[in-house]
Amino acid sequence: MTDADDVRAQLDEFSRIRRSHEDALGSVITRLIGEGILEDVPPHYHYLSCWALAQGAVELCFSKTWGEVEDMGKLLGFITSIGVTMGNRGQYHRAGDKKIKP
Repeated sequence: MTDADDVRAQLDEFSRIRRSHEDALGSVITRLIGEGILEDVPPHYHYLSCWALAQGAVELCFSKTWGEVEDMGKLLGFITSIGVTMGNRGQYHRAGDKKIKP
């Protein structure tokens, strides 16, 4: 399929756009890390974690095993609430960290 000239050009353009989006996301995430809003990890940790959560939610919706959950809307709302706070500073704990309970 990629042997066709028109398809190759379209795939190259798609890759260029994707890279520019990654650069833009990286810049925004780096700024938010600097402001102390997001965890201080490499920027790609943040956007790839969000991508993985979204990909998993889509897979869940189309799963023959789990796709017919009666409360799918509520489940997706719960997943969304996780995504909204994912990566916020103070939520990431490395192995060996001791979480202090209030």
